[in-house]
Order: sequence, then structure tokens, then C-alpha cells
Amino acid sequence: MSIYDLIKFEQKTFVGTLGKAPESRTTGNGNAVTSFSLAINYGFGDNKLTEWLKVVCWGALAEAAQKLEKGQTITVRGTLDEKSYTNKNDEEVKYYELNASKIEGLRLKKATPKDDLIGEDEIPF
Repeated sequence: MSIYDLIKFEQKTFVGTLGKAPESRTTGNGNAVTSFSLAINYGFGDNKLTEWLKVVCWGALAEAAQKLEKGQTITVRGTLDEKSYTNKNDEEVKYYELNASKIEGLRLKKATPKDDLIGEDEIPF
């Protein structure tokens, strides 16, 4: 077992803002799956950065996550899984996906349009 195998099972907690409405589907086995992009801001002043994290929810949590809205701030907890895809330049791009086990803050006030500084076309997935 490698160190990555140990790290990927550690629970991580992130606070962020939904970049767009969650997307839901049902697997062939009838399991509910909901995914969304979470904007995570960190840093201060001129050093402020935004990172995007893809979050995937399963089962009852997926059904609850369907009620989330773009601009809503939430806390999400889960395990990270490294994924990759090949872009249009035939380059492998790696990213992390959070398999959520808990979401909090579902009833927080939605951000106002003034607070929504990031457009949907800027979300990387």
C-alpha cells in the first residue's frame, strides 16, 4: 500500500461556493448521483486565489444536494480521489474529485448577484 492509498482515505473538509446548479442523474443500478463545482477562495488582497473542486454525492446525500443553488456557500466533507482526462491538445490533465460524505450549510443565504464574480464559462469542469 502506497502513501497515496493512505492519504486518499483521509476525510477532508472544504468551505466554498457553488459555481453552478448541481447536476443529477441515476446510475444503471438506480443509485442517485449529484455533482457540482465548488469554488474555494484563499489568500488575501492581491494574492487572493480561487480553486475549483468537483464534488460528487451518492444516494440520500445526492438527493439532498439537488436542492443546492448556484452561489450558495456550503461546507462539504469527504475523501479526495485523483482523476485525469485527455484535453483537446492530447495532454493528460489531472484533477481531484471529492466524494462527499457530509454537506452542511444547505440553508445559508444565496449570494447576491453583486457577490457572484465568476461566470459559469470559467468553471473548468
